[in-house]
Amino acid sequence: MAGDFNARSYRWDPFVRRPQNASYLEGLMDTYSLILNNTEDPTCKEGNSKSVIDLTLSTIEMGPLESWQVDLEHSTPSDHEVISFSWEDPETIEGASKLTTGWKIDQLAQDKDKATRAREDWLQRSQQSPINTTISIDSIEELDRGAL
Repeated sequence: MAGDFNARSYRWDPFVRRPQNASYLEGLMDTYSLILNNTEDPTCKEGNSKSVIDLTLSTIEMGPLESWQVDLEHSTPSDHEVISFSWEDPETIEGASKLTTGWKIDQLAQDKDKATRAREDWLQRSQQSPINTTISIDSIEELDRGAL
């Protein structure tokens, strides 16, 4: 799983002054023992400000990625850096999903209907995951409350 999570946490961002939007992601990482493949290199630079908000996560079954780096040779029109990484060909991982899902976690906290739909969508998609896990709406709600 890779993307701009817009979450700041002491766990992955050495430039953070205070955590922001991190509790959901930290909970998912803990619950599913996700491996953070980032180095401490900043993935976002705006003026003198640096942050690590673009994360690349893998599962224990998949293992750490073969390589991960911020690609300083290529630039983008945004304040985000290009990240390059490699891993075993997903075609060789039995049952690997080819879907890309975008989440705007900060908006979920403000809209209960969106949060409910996102939970249901995630539950449905997670059942198709190559990882055999059992999760229910109750356990997601416990995660939201910080009970897990």
